[in-house]
Amino acid sequence: MNKDTQNNNILRYLQSGGRLTGLKALQLFGCIYLPARIYDLRQKHYSISSERTKLHNGKIVNTYFL
Repeated sequence: MNKDTQNNNILRYLQSGGRLTGLKALQLFGCIYLPARIYDLRQKHYSISSERTKLHNGKIVNTYFL
């Protein structure tokens, strides 16, 4: 999947109310580096927010949402 397709899929997912982590982006869209796709979308003036989320295993990840 190319980056434009990933960007479009990620944007639609976020617009539908979804919250996305790097692992979920990999599973759903084959996106290996989610921050790069978020950067692309922010450059197109989409207001994507993020928060740090602690997972059940103690790891901390960024979660992105609109």
